[in-house]
Amino acid sequence: TFLKFSKDGKFIKTLDGEEVPESTECVCVYDQARAGWIKFNGKGAEPTRHMGPIFAGFVPPPREELGDDDEAHWENGLNGKPQDPWQHQILLPLQNVDDGELYLFATSSQSGRRAVNSLLYSCQGMMKKDPTNYPVVKLIQGEFEHKDKRVGTVKVPKFAIVGKAPRDNHKLADTTISGDMVSSLHLVPLEC
Repeated sequence: TFLKFSKDGKFIKTLDGEEVPESTECVCVYDQARAGWIKFNGKGAEPTRHMGPIFAGFVPPPREELGDDDEAHWENGLNGKPQDPWQHQILLPLQNVDDGELYLFATSSQSGRRAVNSLLYSCQGMMKKDPTNYPVVKLIQGEFEHKDKRVGTVKVPKFAIVGKAPRDNHKLADTTISGDMVSSLHLVPLEC
């Protein structure tokens, strides 16, 4: 199930608009995360993707190799100006700890990509220190004050690491204090 973060600060299933409640805990299957370019081709049409696995070292092609360079053919974005049809996107696999439902958190926004990248930095450290477990994250709504006062408060997704789960059995997720891995991670920035 594709999952997105809405402008009103909710995690929403894109298929039916159902909300996944804040504080839902999910196993983050970080080594299956993908990043790259996406181009939406209109309602009902499959998007075009140039994406690959982040942790396998995938490097997306340079923007200039994708075509669609003529801004005169671009549709206007929310700001009323032509918007590049190719957008950076990250896909993050998550599994609900309670019911086992699989989500694919998809984000192209700068704040969404920042939240996922921050989580993946932590996961990179975990991969080296504790490769037999995945982190368990809690879905959280964060916010910041936009520098443009007319915009005001902007809601953003956050993923708080609250425990760990064995890679081979997510049902054994441990979110107790002793299962919390945050203090034991060595963070190294990823290039995505």
